[in-house]
Order: sequence, then structure tokens, then C-alpha cells
Amino acid sequence: LVAITLALTPIPARAVDILDTADNIFFSDSDRTRVGIEVEFKGLSAEESADIVAKKLGGRVVVREVVTKTTLREARADGTKIYHEIKIPEYVVTGTNIGDVVFKLDFNQVSDTGRIDPAQTVIELVTEPIRYPEVLKLQTALDDLHAAGARGTSPKTAVSTQVNMEIGGGNISEETSMEVVNLMRGYMRPQ
Repeated sequence: LVAITLALTPIPARAVDILDTADNIFFSDSDRTRVGIEVEFKGLSAEESADIVAKKLGGRVVVREVVTKTTLREARADGTKIYHEIKIPEYVVTGTNIGDVVFKLDFNQVSDTGRIDPAQTVIELVTEPIRYPEVLKLQTALDDLHAAGARGTSPKTAVSTQVNMEIGGGNISEETSMEVVNLMRGYMRPQ
């Protein structure tokens, strides 16, 4: 009889559930959680994109060359693999109000036997770990990139974005597998 009474007892709504948003509950200015963000898009060059972000977030564009391995050139008798290498420029916007932002060509979906089509080149924007208020600033720069012609990399993927959560305050010795599992649980089964 007690179980039936408890089951029929209504639970009153709390004002906090109705009036507060996730922004107010989970993201305060004192929250030290940081995320690294990667956004993939087409339609603009890495250089054009860096210039747009520098204009929006401040800072200056620095070009650095990165050596990238491409196709297999040869395999030696001892099993050593020798690859072709190319130098590719990356455009780094340093000194922005959210930290450094890197623009680089993304070759993850490029055939290793075909030629690179500049019109189909995917540009990847990568931030250093930033806090929630900086994510909002980044969004204003992403809006400017979109207005200038940046488009998602796939018609089926409206948002080509990765958000990488920093665990253990960025100190790998403080990270535990349970923190990763709990983060996955929170994402996969939101309340």
C-alpha cells in the first residue's frame, strides 16, 4: 500500500527547472573546463580564412611550412617504408582573443593515388583548448567565415565540427578511464 501511495504522489515542478537554462546551470564564468575545437569546411582557402579570423578576433597571421608524408615511395628489404613528402603551408592566427587558431589543409579523405583538386580541398580550423566564453567568440568568427563562403564538407553533415573535451585539466597523469566513460555516458544519455 505504501508503494502505491508513493507511485501516485505527484512530484511538484521546481522553478529552477522551468526558469534556468543549461547555460545558467552548467556553464558559469568560473568553469575552468576547456575544449579544443576543429571545424572542417570548403569554399575558402586557408589563407583567406585566417585573414577573416584575424580581422574578427584580432591577432596576426603567421605562415609555417609543415612536411607531410603522402604516398609510399618504396619499401626496402628490411621492411623500412619510404614515403613521398610535400611541404604544406599552415596559417596560424596568433594573439587572438581566444588564443592561437590554425588553418590547414585536411587530407583525411583524399585519395593517395589521385591529384588534389583545389576546389574540393577541405580546410580545417583548429583551436587550442579554450573555455566556454571563448567558444562564443569563436562562433562569431565562424559566422564571418560562413558569410564569406565557407560551407560544410558534406551535404549529409550539416556541421563538420569536433569538440575535444579536456580531461584532468590538461594533465595526462590526472586523467582516468572512468572520467572518459562518465563523459561518454553524459553525452550518450543526457538527462
